[in-house]
Amino acid sequence: MELQYGITGGYYYPNKERGTPIFDEDKFYSKCKDLASKIKIRFKILDKLGSRSYYAVKFIYKHENIYVMCNMSQPIIAFCSYESFDATDNDCVFHWDKFLDIEELTKEFESEYKVLSVHELNSSFILEEHEELKNVQSVIEQVEYYNPKTIGEAIFNYWD
Repeated sequence: MELQYGITGGYYYPNKERGTPIFDEDKFYSKCKDLASKIKIRFKILDKLGSRSYYAVKFIYKHENIYVMCNMSQPIIAFCSYESFDATDNDCVFHWDKFLDIEELTKEFESEYKVLSVHELNSSFILEEHEELKNVQSVIEQVEYYNPKTIGEAIFNYWD
């Protein structure tokens, strides 16, 4: 999987005035609200997560707390379990080994988003394999400092 410019968060190309692309937050929240209404589940927008590279919504799905994350710059979705967030939903205490595959939710999102599987999310992240990222100094610095091991960890991070 080739990661595109902006996917790991806020940075710029040297000597260029190119900001991070921003995916429409309201569109994601609206989709989650519509989906919750359609399949009759509760949801909560998590808007106090601090620095992170994603938007998040909590669903109460089949009596479980399931979190839907959307990358802030690309329409990429992942699901994770309750244990991935702290008890108050106000901070990003995220454990990247808690990704989930949820077929019903995937089908609902896949017409507008790329929904990553657990296998894809847990694939090794090697910066040199991503043409649009490997020469961006701020990405290099973030990767050296935070040392993301997986694609999921690089896409859905807390270092922005």
